[in-house]
Amino acid sequence: MAVLGVKKRKEQEMTFVESISYGRDNKEEDLHRLVSFNPKLVILEQEDGKRLPTATVGDHLRLASGEADLLLMDIVGNLSLVELKRDKTPRDVIAQILDYGSDLHQMTVDDLEQLVRKHGKYDGLVDVIARLQEENPEYEDVDVNDVKERIGECLQGKRLQLLVVSYDVNEGIRKVADFLRNTYGVKIYCVEFDYFEGDDYEYFVPETIGIEEVKRIESKELSATQKAYKAFYGELLDRLREEKPEITQQHSLPQSWIGLPIGHSYIHLEWAFHGRPRNSFEVGLHFEKPSKEENKKLLDHFVTIRDELERELQGLQLEFQFPWGKRWARIYALKQEGEMTADLKGWAVQTALRFYSAFKPRLDELLRS
Repeated sequence: MAVLGVKKRKEQEMTFVESISYGRDNKEEDLHRLVSFNPKLVILEQEDGKRLPTATVGDHLRLASGEADLLLMDIVGNLSLVELKRDKTPRDVIAQILDYGSDLHQMTVDDLEQLVRKHGKYDGLVDVIARLQEENPEYEDVDVNDVKERIGECLQGKRLQLLVVSYDVNEGIRKVADFLRNTYGVKIYCVEFDYFEGDDYEYFVPETIGIEEVKRIESKELSATQKAYKAFYGELLDRLREEKPEITQQHSLPQSWIGLPIGHSYIHLEWAFHGRPRNSFEVGLHFEKPSKEENKKLLDHFVTIRDELERELQGLQLEFQFPWGKRWARIYALKQEGEMTADLKGWAVQTALRFYSAFKPRLDELLRS
């Protein structure tokens, strides 16, 4: 029997709770509600170990083949179809989730929009994105058109994820899911829970089965542009670590921008391409605190020492922007270059190092005071 140890920080004494079967005192409908209200429990982790903000856009969703348990959507448009095992046989569980995936495959983005509205919790896909951004302001610059494009790819079957969730996933379901992943490249995986119960709290530890195979399938499906971004930022990160390894443990991602931690919540350095087609590249310091006033106050402080900063940054021309988005602020330098050239790579790394050296100690002192 598994044991979970829980203790307060800076204390040595630990409380132990033992795992029990969640199904002992709870019905499958309880598990359904648990996942519906907490979808991040079951979705895939990203390369940086984080889970994207996710909403339940369909609960007991009526489709052509029947009633799908749950449909989830994350903030960048990935769709995940969830089927609970209940008392069904492995054959029935797999057949149902494939049927529902086929139903989604017949839909357009507009069809899904109507379905989401009919469900009643959200006024369409834009509303889903807006609410997720409100709860997670660090994603405020997510482009709605990009999200809808990703949704379309999911409906085409390229990115749709299929999840079988249960207290205990039996061997029959595991074997069929493994066959579909490894033979046909279907992104299907299973989630079961270790469940611990204390005096005042319940603890749910999800175990994902088949997740590594799903990630391998996804990595094969990157577009040429996504592969180029991933390789480009991978090289920049490797070079940055060689110069100053304490800056970041970030992983390369298949997108046009990447954030670099600087030691303070809601503040980070960023590399980003701009324009469609790409025509410039930014190295910036972003203030993305929930408070609009705090972001402006931080920016204003650095505006007062602009000349000093530009001398220290060896003549880089700085741009100061507020508001950026609805409430953010940023200080950045631009290079008018949209191609991933050797010259741009060198400039990006050296400029990030200069930003770190110029802004990090000043931020540390400012935020302490």
